[in-house]
Amino acid sequence: MKYFSVFIFLTLYLTSQAQQLHSIGNPVNSMHTEYAPAISPDDKTIIFQSSRQGGVYKLYESKYDEKTKKWSEPKYLSNINNFFESKTYIFGPCLSYDGNYLYFCTDEKGMGAMDIWVSRRKGKEWTTPSNLGYPINTDGYDGFPAVSADGKALYFMRDNKNNTNRTNSGLECYDLYVSYKQPNGAWGEPEKLPAPVNMGCERIPRIMPDGKTLYFSSYRPGGKGDLDIYKSVLGPDGKWSNPQPLNFMNTNTADNTGSINGACDRMYIASKQMNNWDIFYVDIPPEYRPATTNIVVEGTITDTTTQKPIAAKIQVADLETKEILIEQENNSYDGTYMVVVPTGKDYEITVSAKGYFFNSMEINAKEITTYKEIDKDIKLEKLKKDKSIPLKNIYFDFDSYKLKPESYIELDKVVRLMQENPEISIELSAHTDDRGKDDYNMTLSNNRAKSAAEYIFSKGIDKTRIVSKGYGETKPLVPNSTDENRAINRRVEFKIL
Repeated sequence: MKYFSVFIFLTLYLTSQAQQLHSIGNPVNSMHTEYAPAISPDDKTIIFQSSRQGGVYKLYESKYDEKTKKWSEPKYLSNINNFFESKTYIFGPCLSYDGNYLYFCTDEKGMGAMDIWVSRRKGKEWTTPSNLGYPINTDGYDGFPAVSADGKALYFMRDNKNNTNRTNSGLECYDLYVSYKQPNGAWGEPEKLPAPVNMGCERIPRIMPDGKTLYFSSYRPGGKGDLDIYKSVLGPDGKWSNPQPLNFMNTNTADNTGSINGACDRMYIASKQMNNWDIFYVDIPPEYRPATTNIVVEGTITDTTTQKPIAAKIQVADLETKEILIEQENNSYDGTYMVVVPTGKDYEITVSAKGYFFNSMEINAKEITTYKEIDKDIKLEKLKKDKSIPLKNIYFDFDSYKLKPESYIELDKVVRLMQENPEISIELSAHTDDRGKDDYNMTLSNNRAKSAAEYIFSKGIDKTRIVSKGYGETKPLVPNSTDENRAINRRVEFKIL
């Protein structure tokens, strides 16, 4: 009886330690093989490879319906799948955080044994894919890509040419690399990640929205017997932390890194159950998640008057440091956009489009500690003459016309507006409150307007396109009756001439 009690205890203990897999069910899972899921940050789109058509891995997409709590019938991605031969296997899809780019790999029509390709979303369809080319792809194996939330870093696995090791289950070993996007938009020369990430047998990297937390599979001493999933964090000193094994889900068989949602609390993986590979998810305990969670801001960008979608550019800046963190575009065919940023900072999101005034909004995430989704539709107004647009966060030294660096991010929006619309000219005006003598305020405002204009000229805008003018205290927006009102009246504006 004593030994039976010990057996029961051990059984319960081991069961409690095992990963708790949750099938996402039909119609995503089928009697065929489903593998390598790629989940969108909001858990509403999943792209995966399946052998359900002719026994060959092709890519499929399914949408989650929050009302019915079910996934849609998977859609065959014809523009991608049919670009290659019918017998060509397509592997390792990775959906960009904005939902507009789909990266994957295949061994046909490329430069080597395996190449990375990309397709862009066009409305509800995906475009014909293009090969990322050199220096990402080589004559060897380059595959299983993962792109960062800002779109500036691409992680992937490449042949480990100095090592012919295999895992216990016979899987080949690779090294993990990262490439950074250059100012001209091209991918830079890939860099091999240093130890303790690369130890000779790594696979399938996944970079989180913070740009610092990396999940990957590895075959190394101290694991459970084959590939295990690890987490490593890039420190402020530029060094990766000693990888932490995800022991809540690692097993003694090959564990491959899955796709992680925006909340970083769920990993979608493929698992073989009842002799068939299907897609499951497993909840990630807090101690295995990134240090910060994320905010997902999504919606549509449309014309204020017509309500029709607009092709727009999106810029995300740190509200405190004014650093530009993300630059991306929306889906021009339906206007949709998605931005993913870590909590712990306040952000300014600016949307601009040719022929329209820009629109900015603040996202206050410094004090937020839990995952949050924000639905925010954005409307843009067409450019029109004589409409005055106040500029936020334009700062000068006290009683001075010297422009502070904190002002640059706002004036850069005017620069971008004029670059996108080379046919327009503007009046750039400065205004004061009623304190001080009239003549002095007029001179000060004139100089402040000139100072702001000079900054814009320094960015390559022709001087004939801007008229700078100071109005002193002659055009208050509100009565100069309180300190708050006076602050409103101290401003810089522009209008189309």
